Amino acid sequence: MTFTQNIGIHGTFGTFTHFQKTELVQHGFTTRNLKNGSTWDLNTKTSDLEVTGSNLAVLAVEMNLALEDLVLSDQVHGNRIREVCGNDTGFGTNIRAEHRGMDGLITNERKLGLVTFYADCVPLFLLDPKNKAIGLAHAGWKGTLLEIGKNALRAMKKAYGTDPADILVGIGPSIGPCCFEIGKDVADIMLDAHPGWVKYMESKSKDKFHVDLWQINRDQFMASGVLNHNIETAALCTKCNDKLYYSYRREGSAAGRMAAIMTLI
Repeated sequence: MTFTQNIGIHGTFGTFTHFQKTELVQHGFTTRNLKNGSTWDLNTKTSDLEVTGSNLAVLAVEMNLALEDLVLSDQVHGNRIREVCGNDTGFGTNIRAEHRGMDGLITNERKLGLVTFYADCVPLFLLDPKNKAIGLAHAGWKGTLLEIGKNALRAMKKAYGTDPADILVGIGPSIGPCCFEIGKDVADIMLDAHPGWVKYMESKSKDKFHVDLWQINRDQFMASGVLNHNIETAALCTKCNDKLYYSYRREGSAAGRMAAIMTLI
């Protein structure tokens, strides 16, 4: 298995095998419930930040971190990446002004937890084992359209000298090609920007298409020089797996949020 569910102290989270083998990072993608049966909702934009803070503290504990060690993104479905350091920690559930509008975070500092949030969009995990640097990126269809994975690679190359041929990538649980349905309006936007994306679309009716964001992101990484065997895909659909994950497509605006987290040991 390339992506496995791990039972932690308080909750269950998924990890990528090739990341684990390096022994350089702790990482995970959360599920919707804690072991005690309570919800593990990590929505930082909820009105109940006390619950969110408690759930983020649980997430930190699972990674052997404190809440103050976490650095949170503030996603806008764009492709901007920010390098973060120790000065970016200590804000708890608050998101620094400098992080607003950032859909990706990178660092080469140890014991600093990068955190991004999801309810169907694609989590991208990046690890440069040679230069000991990591990145997380939030790739919705708009971020994928804007090639956020490539942007994260470019940012890591500029900051740390990352060679794409060395990097490991994990494509986490998200809405799959089985359930990611779009209308002709969105299909036209995609094809105007990337005519070749027609190969990722399956026509379901005259004006409805299913799109494979997993394969698009994989191919974008490979086009940037990442080796195919260094990319693992969880291949778990958040909409299908209602016992494991929240899904905006399934639950609407009431959907909670999962988190991707990664820290250099």
